[in-house]
Amino acid sequence: MSTLLAALALKVENAKKKMLEAGAVSPETAKTAKELGVDEFTIKTRIAKKKGITASSDGRYYVKATT
Repeated sequence: MSTLLAALALKVENAKKKMLEAGAVSPETAKTAKELGVDEFTIKTRIAKKKGITASSDGRYYVKATT
């Protein structure tokens, strides 16, 4: 994994942690990137999607529960 991808993966993990701490775990409790204090580019990446970060229909983000 390149250094750039490793750095992005770390940023995604930090964003996911902030979402969980803020309770953004469903479309109803989703937060904007600004509310979370994270870069929107980071949470729109393919890596973020693989980590369970999902966008709601109104542009807010949350961590999708795994089954």
